[in-house]
Amino acid sequence: MQAKPSPLNPAQLVEVAQYVRKRDGVSHVVLASGTGDPLGSEIPYLARCVESLKTATELPVHVQFIPPKDLELLDVLCDSGVDTVGIHIQENNVSFFKKLGWKPVGPLENYVNRPHRLMEADLEQVPEDF
Repeated sequence: MQAKPSPLNPAQLVEVAQYVRKRDGVSHVVLASGTGDPLGSEIPYLARCVESLKTATELPVHVQFIPPKDLELLDVLCDSGVDTVGIHIQENNVSFFKKLGWKPVGPLENYVNRPHRLMEADLEQVPEDF
């Protein structure tokens, strides 16, 4: 059985982002995760990465992930300075999220045998009464 590779640490991500920004003119960063074990454990790691990237590069950062069961983890991500998030939402909930200003940005896909749509939220536009 092959060992699972370790994820890059935030300092390594910063190093790569600074290099490609200088070399290629990169203008933003997209971080995407699989699911952690347990589900949601990836969110604090993503938040640490976002915080490091924003501090060192000031590049806009977009993060995509599966919604965690503990929605308070989203506060951790928001507090990190992330610019936008993309979350796979069950199709029957899409109209609710559209009312909150979220927009569909991807095709319908199946996760856990249910149709989901990738939606993006601009965290600067979240309604105050949400």
